[in-house]
Amino acid sequence: MNNLTKHIILLFLCALTNLTYAQDNTIKKSTQKIIIGGKRYIIHKVEEGHTLYAISKLYNVRIEDLLKANNREKPEISKGEFLKIPISNSNVRLSEIYSKKDHSYLYHTVAKGETLYSISKKFSISIEDLKKHNPGLSNSLKLGQRINIPRLDQISQRKQQKPKAKKKIFLYNVKQGDTEYSISNKFSLKIKKFRKLNPQLKGRSLQIGEWVNIPKYLVPESIIKKAEQEEKKELEKSKKQKTDTVAIHQIENNQYQNQVSYTDNQEDEKEIVEQINLLNKKDVKIAMFLPLYLKKNDSIQNNYKKIHGKQRSFSSKIIYGKSKDFLRFYQGVMTAVDTLINQGYSVDLDVFDTERSNFIVRRRLLEITDKDYDFIIGPVYPNTFDIVSEFAAQKEIPIISPLAGKSNNIDTNPYIIQLNLSTKSLCGKLSNYVCSDYQKKNLIIVHPENYKHLSESDLVTNIEQKLFEDGDFWKNEEAGFQKIAFDNKIITNLKHTLKDSCENLILIPSSKQSTVENIITNLNVMAQDYDIRVVGFPIWQRFNSIEPDIFFNIKLSVYSPYYINYQDQRVEVFLNKFREKYSCEPTDFSFRGYDMFNYFTRFVCKYGKEALKQLPKYNHNGLQSNFIFERISENGGFENIGGYLINYNKDFKISHTNSNKILSEVEDNNI
Repeated sequence: MNNLTKHIILLFLCALTNLTYAQDNTIKKSTQKIIIGGKRYIIHKVEEGHTLYAISKLYNVRIEDLLKANNREKPEISKGEFLKIPISNSNVRLSEIYSKKDHSYLYHTVAKGETLYSISKKFSISIEDLKKHNPGLSNSLKLGQRINIPRLDQISQRKQQKPKAKKKIFLYNVKQGDTEYSISNKFSLKIKKFRKLNPQLKGRSLQIGEWVNIPKYLVPESIIKKAEQEEKKELEKSKKQKTDTVAIHQIENNQYQNQVSYTDNQEDEKEIVEQINLLNKKDVKIAMFLPLYLKKNDSIQNNYKKIHGKQRSFSSKIIYGKSKDFLRFYQGVMTAVDTLINQGYSVDLDVFDTERSNFIVRRRLLEITDKDYDFIIGPVYPNTFDIVSEFAAQKEIPIISPLAGKSNNIDTNPYIIQLNLSTKSLCGKLSNYVCSDYQKKNLIIVHPENYKHLSESDLVTNIEQKLFEDGDFWKNEEAGFQKIAFDNKIITNLKHTLKDSCENLILIPSSKQSTVENIITNLNVMAQDYDIRVVGFPIWQRFNSIEPDIFFNIKLSVYSPYYINYQDQRVEVFLNKFREKYSCEPTDFSFRGYDMFNYFTRFVCKYGKEALKQLPKYNHNGLQSNFIFERISENGGFENIGGYLINYNKDFKISHTNSNKILSEVEDNNI
């Protein structure tokens, strides 16, 4: 099967687009994009009344190309399915094709067969203007040559003053992409008649911003009213720009004077940050590497289609198991993309399927060698992440490890940002909690035999150091401390160490499911006679073999990087958006994807190239994640140390405490 079509399953699994069928039965363009086999596609969801012909016209793509991209022989489509729309220079907005580094220009790369004349026609700009903005440009173009095209906002500044319209004449303002033929067709006007009414165009092409004459009787009333409204808005905008000019210059001066370091005065710093916010960019380019296993999902979908003769709608039962969590993570990211776009951000996201293959990852990196990304997300597995993190370090691009608990190169790579707490840091948080509240309690460590080789053993080491080496334990006569190995005599040994006169605080330094299950099952029985609180690790909450009732009975306490407060109004808004978009419930991975993408996109847009320097100052409480970043060493990357202390109580209620003071700087009250 053609490589370009082998991955169609992603379109069904991820429900990439949030298009709806409008009440006026018009088709809306999708803004969702994906990279498949190294080629870029727009993903269009077919709604009631859509036809392949209408879709081809909407995206300016030939029907034959649509059929080929979607591996079809017949032009038949069904409601609810997803189509890949090949992206070419002719069917995407200029802002999706050209670089945004210089905001005065778009950059066009000369393709085979193009001439200066054809380019001037394509962009509705005169050859004289092209040469003016490209010193040294000749009529002989070279393949791959880059040409500066003045951006729309620059061209609009040169818009001719609107002349006084003659009676029975409507003045039409030429826009990007307009031609004599397109304007004539728009108003059902013969081209000969159009040229007669506009003799000024003889011998030259249309220019953006100029005015052309159209017989008023051919212009619909709605267009006339719209033109009047736009003219009114333009006048108001012009007045506002004049008013704001002085203020903007002042802000620019303040930004320049304070770009090296902040003032010591907190109020002044806050004011400077607000001023910079007014000028910060809102466009961001991101690469995301995830193990989506598209080929395997495609195979599952095709087998179903062969048996039943139709495409199957989204269902978790037909998703390849290893990709499920990552597809949910991806859905959370795309929900954040929708939110950001609605708030005025321009998000250009490239998604690459890595599976778990070093070869695939290296091949993808070859495809993006010349790309200038603001930050990179993933991959999620250590073997593939290490490869991309080296690439990111060479290009000086921040790279986010979204799910792993430890990144191999974080000690030496200053561009790595790790979202999860390492086991070492987690042990430090738990030991701080235990040692801050051990007075009048009986502290018992129940450990597996030969546990000192485990990474969780840091919990025991930290506690012993804090209690005994620092000397605090000896000052509290009512505090107790015992260490017990988990063996065949565990029940007998525990009964001798448990006290019925105070709370028994029991720590288990292990994340191994079988070990944890055996120990807390015994403690669950003893909790009927003794006041017990068990301190453990957040991964325990994912052990399906342990009944949730046990956690409440033993009053489990864990320190976790994640907690979702379903009473939070932001969470409710997210749930509604997610359900509407994907017709399913979000998982923990969906929340992680949303929080991560929402936070870093705003952060990078705010600080640009200075982002990593500002990261420790940019704290935020998300829907699920608590972001507080610290650099782990002078030459190392960043680790998120934010989290929540979660307590299960015997009244079957869960309480949580934000263990850090957070001042949220992310403006996302309306997600």
